[in-house]
Amino acid sequence: MADHEAFAGLAADLLGADIGPGRAADLDRAVRAATRAAGDPLGPEALATRLRTAPPGDPVRRAFVEALTISETHFFRLQGQFDALAERVFPALLAGRATTTHLRLWSAGCSTGEEAWSLAILLERLLPTGWDASVLATDVDEAALERAERGIYGARSFRGVPDWVRARWFTAAGPGRWEVAPPLRRRVRFAVLNLVADDYPSSGNGTGAVDLLLCRNVLMYLTPGARAAVAVRLARSLAPGGWLAVAPAEVSSADFPDLAVRQFPLAILHQRPEPAAPDLP
Repeated sequence: MADHEAFAGLAADLLGADIGPGRAADLDRAVRAATRAAGDPLGPEALATRLRTAPPGDPVRRAFVEALTISETHFFRLQGQFDALAERVFPALLAGRATTTHLRLWSAGCSTGEEAWSLAILLERLLPTGWDASVLATDVDEAALERAERGIYGARSFRGVPDWVRARWFTAAGPGRWEVAPPLRRRVRFAVLNLVADDYPSSGNGTGAVDLLLCRNVLMYLTPGARAAVAVRLARSLAPGGWLAVAPAEVSSADFPDLAVRQFPLAILHQRPEPAAPDLP
């Protein structure tokens, strides 16, 4: 029990992960995976020290993180939100950014990339000629990011998606496999980012002044303290007029006191208000 509590605390410190009794099997799997990756036998204290001090990219840390992160996703997941983005949010952003013709999108906790590529498809479909728009896709799980950047997916990733999406934006990559088309690749950049770290928002890593930020099915797995801190940083990452999408019922409006709640038929989004115009004398 002591070891379980120690590694659960480590997971909370490193990832903000809320490892309760219901995730004991996940934690055991993560510890076993990290031990195997270490090669030389490590006792619990030595393994914990290695995990705490290892930089991103360390194979032991990677194994631990990969075993604890949830990688279940697919293209256009939460279709009601994507409908709201296409029909209401993107038109509003295009009107509001018409003088700059720039859009910055961020898929935070992108997992294996389906969400980021879905955003790129929306950009290709809806963006007027001459606009500069890109998607930053980040995750703490480096193995998932590598899969995302490869951009090759099986049929499960396309469940519920109309056939024309796959036909238009993907090419065959072997039996039952499809690869994202080059126009989408030009839109998306992948990077490692830990949402419980304090290195964002920042213009240096592309997480500042974001026009549309999707962070869905991530906050629900964090401890209350980590969830509150991440919510503050996500809200600060938005440009004035920028939009935030989280999963339904993942958080309440009280978690984003500085953002306005925008309700749509099948989605609830949050928006950073534009600065108020000064009163005229």
